[in-house]
Amino acid sequence: MADFTWEARSRTGELRKGTMEADTQAAVETRLRQQQLSPVKVKKRSSLSGLQFLHLAKLSCVVRLPDLSGLPALRRVFLDGLRGLVDVDALATAPA
Repeated sequence: MADFTWEARSRTGELRKGTMEADTQAAVETRLRQQQLSPVKVKKRSSLSGLQFLHLAKLSCVVRLPDLSGLPALRRVFLDGLRGLVDVDALATAPA
């Protein structure tokens, strides 16, 4: 089983959001329809979605940071002594 986040519309058009555990994306969509909801977006949650701290300190191989916007729980990125980092724009997209 995996965790999925979903967005769906009710019969009145109200947008609802939530999370659900299921085997597949199709299973989530089926359950939402059974609840009289029309799926808009269903996405498997990253196994890193609960990551709060990212330690990259003292690494010499990191040149560019990845997009961190998919890490909703991320609170702090440690870059102390990091050599070779060229691009830090990805930090601007990290959750506050």
